[in-house]
Amino acid sequence: MTKDRMTAAELQAHVKAKKRNELEDILAEQLTNVEIPFERQYKFHPEKNWRADFSIFDRDYPKMKLLLECDGGTFSKPKLKIAKSGKPYMTKSAHSSGTGIASDMLRQNEAVILGYRVLRFDTNMVKNGTALTTILRALGIGNNKQFKAGKGLR
Repeated sequence: MTKDRMTAAELQAHVKAKKRNELEDILAEQLTNVEIPFERQYKFHPEKNWRADFSIFDRDYPKMKLLLECDGGTFSKPKLKIAKSGKPYMTKSAHSSGTGIASDMLRQNEAVILGYRVLRFDTNMVKNGTALTTILRALGIGNNKQFKAGKGLR
């Protein structure tokens, strides 16, 4: 469906997805620059269609099972909207609403039960490099001689 034919709700979802993808694109570029192998939108659950924004893996190190989540709207300000009924309501990011938080908890708990380590990052953490530094530390290569920027895993 083209942007001119989208409903308001579809357009809002499209804009949110675009912002989220832009944040994920930044992290993907950072990981690529340091040659960390990853897969985007990784389906981690064998029965449910649950996906993590990223999976970092290495076939030589199967215990490395690391999932990354970018929570782009964590600090977004609620906005006043008017429902079709005319009743006003406040919007929240999917990651900061009560149901969104509960859903994220359920997915994260299942990932841990399945043996994954899960790291979550907000927009600022990705943009200022904290996310990448944390990922490198989780992989045990942040201050390790095995890792050199631009050279990847050794």
